[in-house]
Amino acid sequence: MAVQAAFLSKEAGGVPVKLLWSREEDVRRDFYRPAARTRIRVALGEDGFPIGMDVTAASPSINLRRFPAFIKDGKDPGALSGFLDSPYPLDHHRFRYAIVENGVPVGYWRSVGHSQNVFFREAMINELAERANMDGLAYRRRWLAEDPRTMALFDALGELSGYSGAPEPGTSKGFAFNSSHGSLCAHVIHISTDGAEEFRVKRIDCVVDPGVAVNPDGVIAQVESQALDGLSAALFGKIHIKGGGAADSNFDTVRMLRMAEAPEIRIRVLEWDGASPGGMGEPALPSIAPALTDAIYQATGRRIRSLPVVDHGLELASA
Repeated sequence: MAVQAAFLSKEAGGVPVKLLWSREEDVRRDFYRPAARTRIRVALGEDGFPIGMDVTAASPSINLRRFPAFIKDGKDPGALSGFLDSPYPLDHHRFRYAIVENGVPVGYWRSVGHSQNVFFREAMINELAERANMDGLAYRRRWLAEDPRTMALFDALGELSGYSGAPEPGTSKGFAFNSSHGSLCAHVIHISTDGAEEFRVKRIDCVVDPGVAVNPDGVIAQVESQALDGLSAALFGKIHIKGGGAADSNFDTVRMLRMAEAPEIRIRVLEWDGASPGGMGEPALPSIAPALTDAIYQATGRRIRSLPVVDHGLELASA
């Protein structure tokens, strides 16, 4: 739209112009988050923890369109964010990425490659935890036990959320963890369900460690907005492509989280002595989706390995 406005200004004799797109023009001509599919194969030791991991990811490349110089030998490191910078120690691994061009214009979405890859990674780890007869938090505590900063984060979240205690009748809890942009973040999402096809997100508990919280109020505001962004995308986020273009055009078909559906959000901000200030605009989003799907599994026994959640026959109830 900036280029379009510049051309209009030039045609008008170089005077300032005001350009407004309709909602329909904006939605149909956007740059969308890349559709992604990933296969993860894991070799487990006798203790139930990974000794090897093979990841193959496929998606369109944002950098191929925006910064092609970043692409070397057909490789886009940004597309493997969340795996290449994974906080989990692993002796043997192979990460591969295939660029798949499908004709859909793609662009940066909040947390970029972490937004899909942390879902894949954390959902997989929650499945490994079940195989080891451990809950998600206990499994990660053992895997990351040598990292005192992460242990402090997990301790604070366990206290804030009551994660280790038995859930209230009709409720369940899901857990996920992310480390990116120099910050740590973990979520526990509480949902309630009657055992049918409808559930309600009751509360999101989050602990973040940005190293140094320069503006704690700003940190809290960012985490709240990422919780709602991530929840909306995990539940509903999709665009239908038909006939060579976007079939959706407005909020009658592009479903978003509504105020009556928004949960309570509780946040605790930690700091780590000696750490540099980390980013806080993106790292609290990626762990929302896997924490949500973990809570759904705990409530219903249904594993959700693809998003959005509503494509699996589940509906969100309002408060």
